[in-house]
Amino acid sequence: MLKTPASVREEEIPAEYATVTKQVLKAPATTREEMIPAEYKAVTVKGVKAQASTRTEPIPAEYTTITKRRLVKPGGFTEWREVLCGEKVTGYTIRQIQDALVKAGYDPGPVDNVMGTRTKAALTKFQKDKGLPVGNLDFETLKALGVNI
Repeated sequence: MLKTPASVREEEIPAEYATVTKQVLKAPATTREEMIPAEYKAVTVKGVKAQASTRTEPIPAEYTTITKRRLVKPGGFTEWREVLCGEKVTGYTIRQIQDALVKAGYDPGPVDNVMGTRTKAALTKFQKDKGLPVGNLDFETLKALGVNI
């Protein structure tokens, strides 16, 4: 059932205004000729005075002395030598070695029954001078010193 029939109603809506800014051509583009006077200046230019050439100049040879090491005795082998055990190296033994070094003309330092650095150095020098194995207190060295154990 229809309570109210359809109808049309008119409402008045006021107009809205806005300010619009736009660019407008005032004068068309033009060209104009302007005279610019020429400028002159001096420029330095390098030129070839003489063509490139090649010159041969002898350089004398230089000589230098070169020291070379040569193998005199091949290594790589082991020799067994009888050495004095640590327990047999006593103060008395060291005193005998120091006395023998003094008699042989070597300086083992003070004869004090101690195998110090000076005694070791004197023993090493003695072994080198006599062509003995260096570094150990072996029986061959003791025999050369005249020390009996």
